[in-house]
Amino acid sequence: MLPNLLNRLSMDSRVLSIEIYTNDSLDSNIGFGSKVKIIKIESTDVNSYIDLINLKIRSKVNVEDIVVIYNPMFPFISLDKIHMAYKKIENLDFISSIGVDANYKNANTSNNAEIFDVGIFSIFRLENFKKTKQRVNHPILNIYLNALELISLREKDDYELYGLVVNSGLMQ
Repeated sequence: MLPNLLNRLSMDSRVLSIEIYTNDSLDSNIGFGSKVKIIKIESTDVNSYIDLINLKIRSKVNVEDIVVIYNPMFPFISLDKIHMAYKKIENLDFISSIGVDANYKNANTSNNAEIFDVGIFSIFRLENFKKTKQRVNHPILNIYLNALELISLREKDDYELYGLVVNSGLMQ
């Protein structure tokens, strides 16, 4: 599953680099091309996205960079949607963006924390994160995801569904 996702991301010219952060020992030369960087986390203090982003900021010179966090458990998200959201953050139309279940399109969004899962994907500027210590800040661009994009690989049966989708030709 991860190799297919990395290949799909690597082949897209809009993706400049892919960083995989892990505390496991992975071979840093596993054949995904020059865009994929496997970064071993030496610290035991990294338990969440927030910890990881803080670690990244310490090692980054350009805090004006825009970060896309993509959860690989959702392998079918449209790269066109992520790119469109990235451009809107880049143009300062929004401060951050998240992937949202399309069923919530008409929901009352006064309390996003209760309805939206920022773990599918999020896009934000490091400078805003540095100020607020939050990935998602208002104004937020909600990117509505369809049922295929919301397939999450958490259980054994989910991986069978993944195989069906890939083998059917619905995703390349």
